[in-house]
Amino acid sequence: MNEEAGRVLGVDFGEVRIGLAMSDPCRMIVSPLKVLTFKGTAKRAAHLVKEEIEALGVTLVVVGLPYSMSGQKGPMAQVVEQFAAALRELVTVPVVFHDERLSSLEAERLMASSGMSTRDMRGRLDKIAAAIMLQGYLDCQKGGRE
Repeated sequence: MNEEAGRVLGVDFGEVRIGLAMSDPCRMIVSPLKVLTFKGTAKRAAHLVKEEIEALGVTLVVVGLPYSMSGQKGPMAQVVEQFAAALRELVTVPVVFHDERLSSLEAERLMASSGMSTRDMRGRLDKIAAAIMLQGYLDCQKGGRE
């Protein structure tokens, strides 16, 4: 299988919830998948995501890395990097980063514009943010830039 084929898993890592999204095999269309809730360390979260990777048969994992508007790594970046490092130790597929700047805000706006209440958004926002981040990554890859 070439490098540009196979499903890609997008991960929006949070301290309590992890949003997951997945691409189609041609890496054209992204769909929100699910939200995992966990308690504990980044290593515990990595084990949960590993199970999903194995069950879904993805060939690449893209983890959203939080940057500030100035382009600096945000305060959560270190925790996300620890999660990605733990995940890399557990899986054989590549794990890469992509800027997730504003993905949660965009997800919130999309959901609000569809008439969802804040309460309805709870538990869905993270997987929508993961989908937005992953689509951004795939679009960058099509354009030949990271």
